[in-house]
Amino acid sequence: MRELSIDTLLEEIPNKYILSIVSGKRFREILAGEKLLVNEKNNSTIKNVLLEILEGKIGVQDAE
Repeated sequence: MRELSIDTLLEEIPNKYILSIVSGKRFREILAGEKLLVNEKNNSTIKNVLLEILEGKIGVQDAE
């Protein structure tokens, strides 16, 4: 697994504002009862969200 840092996250979602929107939306989905897409149960919810982004399990599609 790659290091969890802002630089590695920006490789997946290159805009820091969109990264914050995507991570916030996913955080709220998990709090509402959605299942985790990573198998890291000992981490905080936000760390799991960031790991999902880092592993490419969630992201954004280019709007064209």
